[in-house]
Amino acid sequence: AMPNFFGKYVRDMANDFIEDALDDYRCPTSDNVEAETYIDFRDMFLPSAEAGVVGGSGDGRYGDILPRAMNLIEDQLFSADENGLLAINDMLIAPLTKSQSGVEGAFKMNGTLVDLNKEEVERDIWKAFADNLRLTMSDLTITGLNTFRSPIKVLNPTSSSAHLLDNQLTLGIPSKPLDASIQFGIEVGDAKSPLATNNIMDLQLSMPTMEVLAVLFATVQESKFMKFPLK
Repeated sequence: AMPNFFGKYVRDMANDFIEDALDDYRCPTSDNVEAETYIDFRDMFLPSAEAGVVGGSGDGRYGDILPRAMNLIEDQLFSADENGLLAINDMLIAPLTKSQSGVEGAFKMNGTLVDLNKEEVERDIWKAFADNLRLTMSDLTITGLNTFRSPIKVLNPTSSSAHLLDNQLTLGIPSKPLDASIQFGIEVGDAKSPLATNNIMDLQLSMPTMEVLAVLFATVQESKFMKFPLK
């Protein structure tokens, strides 16, 4: 009974909660995006000559402030040492994480982060075993965040579309893996339930290296961008 209870009821509850939580955050569709109406990110983030090569207009229509800023960020934050580690680790990640957790490269969130409590079991077959279910997650700790290394891409325009931006993050080295831990709790039924249980588990994950790839689709109206007030 217990495997069926978790495989069906617990899974359905978690899926319903995630669907409800994301219901108000729908991604926009890419239908009918007119190139002449929206910002071409190749012209926005790349120097004129480079933008023209990858499909942009190459006429510098948005000025050179953002391309210069992107080059400055790459030179100052994304430059790598002999081990491939990026300068952003020492310049930003280490001091920020130390101020938050007291340890360089560590991020901590103490206390309860997620508390799902279902007090009414809808299906009669499960009511015979338990009338409530509670899932909790707490005390999140992540270490090794100061191991950003090459390759890295942030808001990198693509030649395939004016509205796509490539992003790539790589973290972790063998001597300093990316570790995460969280406390997971599950409570089923009360003292009268034959399936009554109240367990707390410490879950840990260790990754020597991690790579995150994301393609961002975004549209910005050119007219509004050009008229944005700067004070």
